[in-house]
Amino acid sequence: MKQLDDHPLFAGVSRSAMDRLAQRAQVRRYAAGDVILRAGDASTELHGLVTGAARVELPGSAAGGRVVLAPPQSFGEMSALSGSAVSATIVAQRDTETWALAGTDLFEVLAEEPAFFRNVSALLGERLRHRTRDAANTLRPAVAVLVTDATVGQPAQILQGLYAGVRHYAAASLDLDAQTFEAAALVKRIQQWRTEGAGAQILMLLVRPDQLDALCPLLEPVDLVLWVVSGGGGPTHHGTAEAGAADVATIRLGARKPVPSGERWSHALDAATFAAAAQHAGSWTRENWPDLDRLVRQICGREIGVALSVGAAAGLAHLGFLETLEDAGVPLDFLCGSSMGGIVSIGYAFFGNARAAADSFCVLAADFARSKGLQWLPRAGLVSLTRMDAMTGELFGRTEFAQLGMPVAVVAADLVAGRRVVLDKGPLALAARATGAIPGLFPPVRVGDAMLVDGGLVARVPADLLATRRSGLRLAALIEPQRRGDAAAGHAGVNALEARFERPFGLRTVLAASWSLLGWWDSVEQAQRADMVVRISTPSSDGFNFAAGQTLIDCGRRAAQSHMSAIRAAAQRVLSPGVP
Repeated sequence: MKQLDDHPLFAGVSRSAMDRLAQRAQVRRYAAGDVILRAGDASTELHGLVTGAARVELPGSAAGGRVVLAPPQSFGEMSALSGSAVSATIVAQRDTETWALAGTDLFEVLAEEPAFFRNVSALLGERLRHRTRDAANTLRPAVAVLVTDATVGQPAQILQGLYAGVRHYAAASLDLDAQTFEAAALVKRIQQWRTEGAGAQILMLLVRPDQLDALCPLLEPVDLVLWVVSGGGGPTHHGTAEAGAADVATIRLGARKPVPSGERWSHALDAATFAAAAQHAGSWTRENWPDLDRLVRQICGREIGVALSVGAAAGLAHLGFLETLEDAGVPLDFLCGSSMGGIVSIGYAFFGNARAAADSFCVLAADFARSKGLQWLPRAGLVSLTRMDAMTGELFGRTEFAQLGMPVAVVAADLVAGRRVVLDKGPLALAARATGAIPGLFPPVRVGDAMLVDGGLVARVPADLLATRRSGLRLAALIEPQRRGDAAAGHAGVNALEARFERPFGLRTVLAASWSLLGWWDSVEQAQRADMVVRISTPSSDGFNFAAGQTLIDCGRRAAQSHMSAIRAAAQRVLSPGVP
């Protein structure tokens, strides 16, 4: 049975075992509204969806605790394997077909198949993560508000194209052209959706700009407001204050360039893409509509986001980490970082792939290592502002965030206001200098009325930005220098460090050692806001060795490869239809 072969529960199971399961699987058909499993009843069967969709009703949860599953997802595994009563009622959302396997058959056939039990453990862990992460919003039905004006032609077609993708990922979502609705009717419809909609499903509303004010008080962090503008003109990224608590994004119809200076990143799509997607609504694939799929996954909270940590020169290891994800086919939808993690995030998006970024970074880092541009009479930093301007200008020129191929955000610290600053618009070179301005080594960067220095002061690894963007899978890469704790190593280490302190410009060594310690000391705690943390071990002596670029990049590759199986599995769940 092909449906069994395609199911992630059976990945890695032997061919002979799969053939025996296929012989024992039974096909079950249900009409819309039929109860497949009822909470409290005894059940010994595992069901897998073949066609249709199933609504899971969790007793006692917010909004009725409704979530919707879609093929190839399964349900009933806990009862089938443990013999315990069913914990949730499963109802056919529409005409639905499943395959069913008895628990006794599963145990008999799969008793010698460790891959199956690893897959079950991963599934249960993922469901626990999904239920407990952002608990207040996990089961809330979401709203996506599409805002257009008279300059945008055929807005209903844009809505239909988006909905084709949204219903692929989130079965039982709804779309509604509400441009003619009165404010009271719009408010009532959203309130009704919060009560009757299924968790993780989307109500897509097409509205006029003047209708948005009435909706803002109802919008929540699970929601998204999408402004649609034509070409390079018009307003682009409106402030979140204009959208209540919801996230905000912009769709540009036509070419991304030119864009007004100082704007945030926006989705650039042709009107024809929406029309084609609407016509082929039943055959959605990421490969057919890659750019539109990225937008749809942002709407559905299915983006894969990566937060990169501080690390000074060791932060170059992030390039190897990203390259390995890229080679494995894991889509990278959003990058953020502090200090060198922020600079690598910008560089990856600017060059378009990890290898190109690594080549340019290594050449520049080696040049910096040979001639650091140290000032004989240091002012705000040991390295001159002229040298920093030249380096970032050589890398990024005058490119701005809005011109990148993917959204990026970096963190800096404001010495004036004593706060964290998130940079996601304006010149890349300026943001790179600010996020990596290690106090004492590099001079602060003035941006308006803010005086910005290294983001590591306020966020070692800004994984919380992934939650703000509603990423479906949140990865954190954490640089950790290797440290030997034995007494002999400690005695030799302190002697060597003391000797370096006594050399001319020994201040550099003091600053480097101190910033290395600060960089990793509480990074682990901050990284726990991600779903998965990959620790990248680097030689402790290379924390500020900018000439060791390739060695450090190899460290990142090895760390990613050691976690690749788990990362692939988590990414596949986010990229598949139904609730992850």
